[in-house]
Amino acid sequence: MGEMIPGAIRQFRGPSGAHVHEFDDHWLFHRDIVNASDDPVGHLMRDAPEYLVSMAIVFLTSLLMGRKTRERKVEAAIAGGLSGLFALLLSKLVKSIDEERGMEEVREI
Repeated sequence: MGEMIPGAIRQFRGPSGAHVHEFDDHWLFHRDIVNASDDPVGHLMRDAPEYLVSMAIVFLTSLLMGRKTRERKVEAAIAGGLSGLFALLLSKLVKSIDEERGMEEVREI
């Protein structure tokens, strides 16, 4: 049902893509482009593409490493998993920086 933001107590999804995170002293609201309940794949593609990119990197790295060293399938799987994890963490960092910029712009208005 979506990933938790650090410090959030719980989260809710409402109509029209509404997504709310509850904290001790405030609520954080955003609207998803695609409602995850109605279209999970579309939600991944539009609202959380970093997960699809990471899965593609895992698959491609594992495939390429497996082709290079056929007898080392375990190493290929580990390399794919680690590269996908790195890609996911890097994309989450970039996304959080972009979201912080957007929040600062809203606060200045």
